[in-house]
Amino acid sequence: MELRAAVGAAVDRLGLTHAQYSVLASLRGMTRAGHIPSQRELADYTGLDPIYISKLARALESVGFVQRVEDAQDSRAVRLTITSRGGEVIDQAVPVVGGLLEELTASLGGTTSSRTRRLVSDLEALLAVRPALHLSSPINRQKGSSQSMSAPPLLTSRDIGVTENTLRALLTKKLLRGTNLDYPQWVAFNAIASQPPASATRLLSQMQAGLKIDQHTAAKVIDQIETSGLITVVGDELRPTDDGRALHARVTPQLQALTQRMYAGLDSDDLAAAYRVLSTLTERGNAILAEP
Repeated sequence: MELRAAVGAAVDRLGLTHAQYSVLASLRGMTRAGHIPSQRELADYTGLDPIYISKLARALESVGFVQRVEDAQDSRAVRLTITSRGGEVIDQAVPVVGGLLEELTASLGGTTSSRTRRLVSDLEALLAVRPALHLSSPINRQKGSSQSMSAPPLLTSRDIGVTENTLRALLTKKLLRGTNLDYPQWVAFNAIASQPPASATRLLSQMQAGLKIDQHTAAKVIDQIETSGLITVVGDELRPTDDGRALHARVTPQLQALTQRMYAGLDSDDLAAAYRVLSTLTERGNAILAEP
């Protein structure tokens, strides 16, 4: 309730309520890759009731932020697009709300901290629980029942390694084929192309922490990307060139589509549990690496 009130107050000057902001921001995220979602798809994406989404969409249409169009292939479906005016408003609102969320989660280390990520993961797991469907849970078993749950397989470092290698192969062989970029080069290039200009020092630090490589190797990767003509150095800042921006604009939607295919149909509880396990393993591994 406090969060809703705070966000509502923050976006009120832009003519939005908290609920309208949630819908418009979600719609912006869904349409960036060129997809025009239906009201049903937006409802599934936000977790809100379709009737509520319809009501909010009509309200946003009435003020010129959203356009509702009948689906050409299904007369019962309505698809939603953001108008230029709506785009201007939501592009102003998102940074405002982002700053507010940083303030509200400051005691947990900010929105990107491991504590906040665990909190979000736990909340998402709770929201996805459907007790009536978990018929094999201990609460729903009758006394003396012979039904038992098989022990889940243990997650090993080999499993994690195989998955990581598969995902890297998908990226390099499916998306980066013909770009002359390997995995470390893409990680560095993507960081440069998808965020405001960053200093070489900061990027080197991020690469060392994320890829677990030394400073010399990280610097060599950046030099290779610069030689390929995808980035340029302006002062101490690394910026994408026109060719770099064009490449990033081409690959990013393909990467998003591939990610959706990989995660399609996976249970949200399973994903939340996997996230918590991997986060814990990462934290423990980093702590061991930091030992003398």
